[in-house]
Formats: sequence, C-alpha cells, structure tokens
Amino acid sequence: AALDAYCLLDVYSTIYKKSLERDIPIDDIVVELMTSSGTKKPKKSKNSKGTGIQPVGKPYNSELFQPASVRSFKFVCGSGMGRVAYKLRRCGIDTDLLPNTMTHQELISCMHNLEDNKILLLKSTVYNAIKDQCPSIDRVYVINSKNPNTQMTEVLTYFNIIVTKEDLLTRCQLCNSSDLFAATDTEVGLQLNAQIPLNLMPAGEEDDEEEFDSWSCDPYYEDEYYNPTPPSAPPVPRQWCTYKNKVINLKKIPDTIPSTVTQFIICNDCGDICWDEEYFDNILGTHAGSH
Repeated sequence: AALDAYCLLDVYSTIYKKSLERDIPIDDIVVELMTSSGTKKPKKSKNSKGTGIQPVGKPYNSELFQPASVRSFKFVCGSGMGRVAYKLRRCGIDTDLLPNTMTHQELISCMHNLEDNKILLLKSTVYNAIKDQCPSIDRVYVINSKNPNTQMTEVLTYFNIIVTKEDLLTRCQLCNSSDLFAATDTEVGLQLNAQIPLNLMPAGEEDDEEEFDSWSCDPYYEDEYYNPTPPSAPPVPRQWCTYKNKVINLKKIPDTIPSTVTQFIICNDCGDICWDEEYFDNILGTHAGSH
C-alpha cells in the first residue's frame, strides 16, 4: 500500500508539472473532479447549443450593464478560479479569492455574508453542487468556461467593463493590494547585482606589524606561522525591502526578460514584483480596444 501511494504521488507530480508547462489549468480540473457528483452527464443533442455563462438571479438575468470603469466593480472568485482572479487584478479590478480548501458549507455561509457591493464568481461545477442550498441573492455569477482567458473576457464583456492601459498593474496580482510603486529597469538591475560588502578592518586600525606574505608570527611557537583571521564568508545577496519591510521577490525576474521592459511594479504589502510584456495588446486588445 505504501508503494502504491508513493507511485501515485510520483505520477501526480509528473502530471502537475507537465500541465503547468503546457498551460493546462490543472488546479481547475482537480477542483472540478472533487466537486462533481460522480453521476454520468447526459449526452448533448447534436442540435443543442451550449448555454455559455449563466448568471444567477436578478438583475443580471434581465438588465444590460452600462459601460463602466474597472473601479465600478468588486468581485469575489470561488474555488478553482485563482488564475482568472489574477488576470482580473492585473486589469486593475478589485478581486478577492476564496481558498480552494473552502468546504461547500463554508461557501454557502460566505454567500449569506457577501458584502452588498461585491459579486461572487463561481464555476458551474461548484454552483451545481450547492445550488439547492444557495441563499436568494442576486450577486452570484456562474461561469462554465474552463479557460482563464475566456473566463476573464466573458466577465469583462458581460458586465461591460472598460479596461484602459492606465488600469493595468494598478493592483497586486498576488494579494490584491493597491499600494504599489514603480521601479525602473536600472534600479532593479542594480538590486539584482548588489552584494553585501566584505567585512573590512575599520579605518585607522590597520596592522602595523611586519608582514610575512599576509601571515603573522606566533610568539609562543618558533618558526611556525598561522593566519589569525578566519577566511571571510562569501558575499550574500542583499535583501531589497518595501517601506512596509516586505522582501521584494527579485527571484521572480527571469534572465530572459525582454529588453523592452523598462518599468517594474512592486507591491508594498507583499513584495511581489510584476511587469508588462504588452499584456494589453496581447490579451485585452480585442475586447478593451472596442471600447
């Protein structure tokens, strides 16, 4: 049994690693499998069409949203929606993220206590598992898509949210904080290369004794020499911290970062660092450009 468990863990680790390399939403798949009822799904008719995103309750069933800025909405993403939460935050939208370990009862309790100005985003698999116990609230939005980019685009389109270049990177993708500051590529480069200086003897305390090729004479042992100073430890990379004393995650920056990146955005609350690699044009161009 122990060997079987070890083999299964090894297989899972390999699948997880390969999925991340191929940009497969493995976390979403795991959550969906864990929350599914286990019953067979009825086969779709060849003539039937997918219903896509299904809003729950009013006003989202009956009213169209007027164009609004990213600051007009606050979302809460449920289990298995971490990647879309990061993408919404990257657009500058206030987005909380519920832990994947949250039970169905805890989620239902969260729905009962949902703040009036927030909209809960749930995956269809999660909602279907608790829909019979859901409270009567009109601020739950159910998403069927499994692709994070599609999920983000559907949310932006349905709620008619206008995203501009000025909105990008105004929130931390990791902790959702808006307390950020910018650093140039030169400043970041200096910090990446910075080292703690070696321990040197203070000025005015130089050794005045006769030098013997950097060795000193021990008066108690004739014709024997020793080095009284232990070798210095190798230099240690200096830590760069925010004004809230959070260590900035410089390890996140790859060696292959494009030379076109001239500015980095750093979170004062958690120390996360990010940058824009034409994200607006590559991901949001079609949707945001239409506004």
